[in-house]
Amino acid sequence: IRHTKWHLEPLSKTRQSTLNSFNTSTKRPSIHLTTSLAISSFSLLYCTLLIFFGSEPMASPKLISLLLFVLVHVFALLSRPVHCNENEDNLLQGINSFRQAAKQPPLVKNGKADCLADEIADELEDESCTSTTNGASIVPSSNTRLSDLPKHLDKCKINANSTADATIMPVCVPDLVPTLVLTNYTHTALAKYLNNSKYTGVGVGSEDNWMVVVLTTNTPTGSFSGALSLVPKVGFGHYMVSSLLGLGLFFLFAN
Repeated sequence: IRHTKWHLEPLSKTRQSTLNSFNTSTKRPSIHLTTSLAISSFSLLYCTLLIFFGSEPMASPKLISLLLFVLVHVFALLSRPVHCNENEDNLLQGINSFRQAAKQPPLVKNGKADCLADEIADELEDESCTSTTNGASIVPSSNTRLSDLPKHLDKCKINANSTADATIMPVCVPDLVPTLVLTNYTHTALAKYLNNSKYTGVGVGSEDNWMVVVLTTNTPTGSFSGALSLVPKVGFGHYMVSSLLGLGLFFLFAN
């Protein structure tokens, strides 16, 4: 691997299996599935109204408004904001396959860790792959080479006292070639952190040639403090907009 400071040994069967699984499992469900489910739900509702209200239920403005209201919410509930960085999603999938091969539970996304990983990746964007930060394991609570770390913690609303057991792992790979990025985590000194059962949460961020993985624990000194909402802010806004639109259509046609 170019621009890295490790000598990579031949892959073991377990790690080769992880890479093979990673290469063959990066396809994502088609976006048409959401559309199909929405159309099916709409059709089912229409048929139900047809049975209960006669042969021409669409003649009633109130029924039209009801159908539109339900249709908007079907789309809102079945769809979700699309993550714009497939490399990050693929890496997390590969890391969890690696942990599964080592009989460890999968890492769960931590929103604050995600935020921190993104901020650190932005900070490292202009550094070359020869930087000593490449391949390092960094404890957020210590004095590190990441000069803007305190600012990142503040921006992501992370209490510094809740970071002692966490680990930041930046890796630089030209063009972020997926298999090489994964190998730089699973076949180097960083692998011991990925296989450590104390880590339960993860955040992933990337920018240019840099990928950053942040591992968190479920302890007060490594969880990045505070319970995270199960509903992402973007997703909640997405649903609220659809609700207002649906109500608007309902009152428009009902009147």
